[in-house]
Amino acid sequence: VSAPDLAKAIERASRFYAAMSRAAGCPGRTSLELRVGGADAQLRFYTGGSGAEDPDSFISALLGAAFHVRLFGWLIGEEIEVIAAATSYRQLIPGDALTQLLPWSIAFSTDLGPACDFRVTFGAHHLSRPVLRTGADVESLNLMDLLCRLPPQLSVAVMVRRIFLAALSRGVELPGAARLATLCYRSPATLRRHLARENTSVREIR
Repeated sequence: VSAPDLAKAIERASRFYAAMSRAAGCPGRTSLELRVGGADAQLRFYTGGSGAEDPDSFISALLGAAFHVRLFGWLIGEEIEVIAAATSYRQLIPGDALTQLLPWSIAFSTDLGPACDFRVTFGAHHLSRPVLRTGADVESLNLMDLLCRLPPQLSVAVMVRRIFLAALSRGVELPGAARLATLCYRSPATLRRHLARENTSVREIR
């Protein structure tokens, strides 16, 4: 939660998993990788399963991908819309059970390269979004809830307040109106309207 934006948060997660792999005696293994190309970003998962025919490994990879996408969405206070998902596994569970576990369509039996068994593609614009959750949010979060429901949206006023608090904690200048609107994914006029509905304003929060 101390990362300034989602890109840095994912980078830290990737480094953490790599450190855990080194500690377990697998120094060359990376569990999570972020790739960015143009307007798209990819999360690539290397879960080290038993192969494309193993149902247990398949479900583990499936739930791991779902958990990370929802966790990263929770960090920035909004749902991350998945553009495409692909896996090297065959479809090893019935379709109706699959849709209950994961709300995305998945391309099965896809060659994702060495050791990669799951790939999720989403809009790269999410990566610049600031991390808005706090340590207190983490303490109250039931991680298993992220597998059962989408992360709750933050109100616009809470988003603005936390963007300002993050800037203050890093000792940098508070963002101006245009930059603030960009960070909140809104035009300046739309941002003002949303805040007015919540009976506040940028000036009051500042």
